This record gives sequence, C-alpha cells and structure tokens, in this order.
Amino acid sequence: MLDRRLRAFQQTARIEHVHQAAADRAELGDRARAARADRRPVHEAVDVVDRQPEAIGVVGVARDTLKDLDLMREKDLLERLMQEIRKPDGGLATYGEAQVRHALELGAVDTLLVSEGLRRSRAKLRCGNCGRESEATVEDAKPLDPCSNCGEDKMAVQDRRDVVVEFTERATTMGTRVELVSRESEEGELLLRAFGGLAAILRYRVT
Repeated sequence: MLDRRLRAFQQTARIEHVHQAAADRAELGDRARAARADRRPVHEAVDVVDRQPEAIGVVGVARDTLKDLDLMREKDLLERLMQEIRKPDGGLATYGEAQVRHALELGAVDTLLVSEGLRRSRAKLRCGNCGRESEATVEDAKPLDPCSNCGEDKMAVQDRRDVVVEFTERATTMGTRVELVSRESEEGELLLRAFGGLAAILRYRVT
C-alpha cells in the first residue's frame, strides 16, 4: 500500500514538473535551464534550512545524492530500452514522435521516456498566401518550412502546444508511467540525439 502511494506521488510530481517547465520556458526562453530548476521539488522543503550556514554542507550532499539517484534510474531505464530495441523482433520498445504517439493512443505504453532537452511544439499553421491550414510538429528555435500547397514562405503559427506537455497528459490518461530524462549522462544524450527525445517501453507489441 505504501509503495503504491509512493509511486502515485512520484507520478504526480513528474506531471506537475512538466507543466511548470513549459511555463518557465515561455517566460525565460530556456527550457533546459527551467526544467533543471524545477525537477527537484525537494529543494522547496530545504530552502529554509539552506539559509543557515551550518546546514549548507548537509544540504549540498543531499542534493548531490538525489541527483545521482536520478541519473542511476535514468541509466537503468535507457539500458532496458536498448535491450528491447536490440531484440530481433524489436522487443517491447518504440521511439520517435509518430511511433510513440501511436502506441500511446493504443494504451500500449508502460513507460514513456521524454528528454528534458526536447524543444518542439505541435502547431496549427496557416499560409498567409493561399490560406491552406495544416498541423505539424515544429522546432521551437527553427523557422517554418514553406507552404506545401503554394510553395510560398508565408506559414504562420495559429496555435501551438508543447510536445512534452501533450505526450505527458496523454500518458496519464492511459495509466502510463512518465520519466523525464536529463541530458547529463551519455544515455540521456542518446535519447535526444538518436531517438528524437521520445521513446517508450511497451506493455505489448504494436504494429
């Protein structure tokens, strides 16, 4: 019973962090820094103690220990993902935005792995020249592609939603565990660079 309550608390904390990280990025323009600043909610509990000089050393050690535990958990998850991917049949794993979205819609995802370095939005677009409307995933720091209908560079964002928030909220409706993975390890960098920042360990195989 206690273990279930602990897992539920951890899941809630992760979801709250996702929403706060998205808000911080909109305000500060720096998603990675905002995510790191907000992914350690225990710091709020020690801020008062942290003001006392004699407690600074203890708090520093505690923070380092928590960070190390996070990295160990992330490495274990990425190792498990790689073990599944290496299987001849592809195992119980998938990666990439389209593939993970499909698996989530089917309720097949056991654990969703999301890179904190992911900077994409799902956007509704409209061409200012021909009026064509479309939906696409866009990189937050890159210019939009020309219109696929008329070829003019007149596309404008009408509405956008952070991909991390979108996937996390979808995962919670399916009872999926969500893990935010930092870039502070080789495995975390691999998730972002090789797998597009999104991967999933599955409950069952999907086609």
